[in-house]
Order: sequence, then C-alpha cells, then structure tokens
Amino acid sequence: MTGQGQPSRARILLERADQTRIVRALERPPDDDATIWDRFTALRTRAFVYLLWDGAVRTRTALALNAEEVIKSPESPSVAIVGNVVQRPCDANRFRELHFALSARTRQSLADYLRFVRKEGWLGSTELRGPLFLSARHRGLSRRLSGRAALHTWHEFLRNEAKTSRLYQLDDVVYTGMIEFLEAAGGDTTLLSAHSNLTLDGAA
Repeated sequence: MTGQGQPSRARILLERADQTRIVRALERPPDDDATIWDRFTALRTRAFVYLLWDGAVRTRTALALNAEEVIKSPESPSVAIVGNVVQRPCDANRFRELHFALSARTRQSLADYLRFVRKEGWLGSTELRGPLFLSARHRGLSRRLSGRAALHTWHEFLRNEAKTSRLYQLDDVVYTGMIEFLEAAGGDTTLLSAHSNLTLDGAA
C-alpha cells in the first residue's frame, strides 16, 4: 500500500504470538452495545484481513474487488462465496484478469460480511454488486473503502482490539500469508504464483 498512507519499508512476518492475538480479536463477538457501524467495521476487517493473509492478495487488489466477483449469484437471496475468484482487468491488477483462491475461513468471513451489508443496506440495493469492501461512512451509497481508511482501521484494530506487540502494515499480512503458503508448498514458488499471482518480491 505504499503511496496510500503506508510508509515504504521492508516487509516483516507477523510474530506468532501476535498472529494468535489477531485471530482471537477477529473472531471475538461484538459487544452487546456495539453500534451498527462497529459491527460493520468488525465484519469488514475480519473478511479483509483473512483475504490478504490466506490469499496472499495485495492490498490494492483486495480493495479493487467487486462483490459480484466473489459470490456465485448477486441476485440470489443466499450468499454463496466462490472458491476461486476471477477479478476483472483493472488498474489494481495492471489491466489483466486475475485469478486467486479463497480459503475456507475467508469464504466464511466474506459471507458473514456480505449478509450484513445486504441486511443493513450498505450497498443501497439487495443485489450484491459494486465495491466489495465499502466505506463505513457512506451507508447506502456503495462507496469503495480507500487504502488510507483501510490502513487506519487496521492500525486501530491492532491497538484497541488485538493489542499486538507492534503496529504491522497491511503488506506484512500479505507477506506472512506468502511465507506460510510457501512453507506448506515445500518452497515451490511456482505454486505461490499459481495461488495468488504473486512472487516473493511482491510483483504480480
């Protein structure tokens, strides 16, 4: 996310203890007195972080996704998430079609988030079309979440919810996902490229 409010520096792995804190906070049910905006932000953060982490998907790629690219039918009353995303050519993916897989926890978190989005009218329509990750400040107007707002929300989550040992950048989440995938794949970088269209240098 360099150029969108995130300083340029070498990426680092999320420390194991912090990974546990982050997942615990992401899965924690909202307080009984949580506002609709708190609940929306919590569900959006959970889906966004798992997408970056498990999919090793670049932040700008995730922000550019549309809802219809991750669900099987935008018109269906149920929310069924695809196993493999096909993202349209756009600036975020250098104007070429992009394919990547979704983990089980990413699919579940996206489904929970989109059910809430539909129920509470964040898109302004019952059809799940348009920006996937939405601005909390523009309910009903289908405004896309910005990179700066995504980073701010992530840092607030680390400070106030996960209480991690340091403030990680969103690129660190992506990098951690890449390394974990490589370890599971026995170090085969071709499998990483097939999985997320990324290489270790972060290029698509």
